[in-house]
Amino acid sequence: MLWREDVEEAKKWIAKLRRETSLLEELRPKASKLWRRRDSWSKPGFEHRFVAGDGSLATRVTSYRFFYLARAIALSNDRESRKSKFEVLPKSEGPPQQLKGVDDLEKHAKAMMSLLEVETISSLAEAEFPLLLFDGSLGTFLLPSSTIAPSIRRERNSLLYKLYHESSFTAFISKHSSLNLYQQHAEELEELRGYIPDNALFSTMPAGYSIPLRLTAGEIYGIGDLHGPWRSEVVTVFCARLTPSAPILRVEALGDLSDTELEKLLGAIYSISSNGYPSPLREAHLKVKLREDELEALLKTLKLDIEPTGREVLGYYGGSRIRI
Repeated sequence: MLWREDVEEAKKWIAKLRRETSLLEELRPKASKLWRRRDSWSKPGFEHRFVAGDGSLATRVTSYRFFYLARAIALSNDRESRKSKFEVLPKSEGPPQQLKGVDDLEKHAKAMMSLLEVETISSLAEAEFPLLLFDGSLGTFLLPSSTIAPSIRRERNSLLYKLYHESSFTAFISKHSSLNLYQQHAEELEELRGYIPDNALFSTMPAGYSIPLRLTAGEIYGIGDLHGPWRSEVVTVFCARLTPSAPILRVEALGDLSDTELEKLLGAIYSISSNGYPSPLREAHLKVKLREDELEALLKTLKLDIEPTGREVLGYYGGSRIRI
């Protein structure tokens, strides 16, 4: 049952939400000038092998332990690669200044999942100049770090850099993104600054793609958060809709792609897509997805004694947190 206080608190946001809606309506006519309509896509014009991957994560927190199961899968034209990582970590370790809270432990698990995703794709990327497709933004692979195992980030980012320089195209595809790079960097929109995500900005556009932004990874994700060659690495960023009824996809392609190369990339992605989304990424997602009961089943299989969480007094029992 809603409280009166709940409603009064929500009303405070009405004016802000209306301003955002008004700003979006003002931006869309200008955004349409940044859109290249395509009624058809050209064939890529080259033979290639594709590799696409995805990952999933389930966690379980008890009164003094943290359990997680991370896994990743990569699919190529005719093969697949799978990897899993299971760990049981104490919620505290060492002297007080080294205590690890749940946030630190979850960050470690996410970093491990991203490493598994890069490793599985790497294990299949044997053909010369393959097309590599990652599910999610570039940032979800470059930024996750672990205070428990700092080497994860270095190992993952080095391997990702190697993959990029051995592939014809390396693209990160997001169905949902909160970044608003076009408002920040497109001159056509400079008079209407605000915070409208790129995917929302182009959500009413027909099949086609936005005029790309060519930015460094440091400009996109913050130089302070990146190390080594990734700071200055150029990324070609754009939104695309492959068919009239398809969702808007946000694409980050590694490298300074020319317009011709960008069209080849989109043609290659379209050639392996169904309903406007890459079929290998959809298949990888369905195969890797962890169900809520699977970590619990694993713990029971191992006959691990799961101590109470302390929340049983409120009626909560078991339950894993799932991330994909």
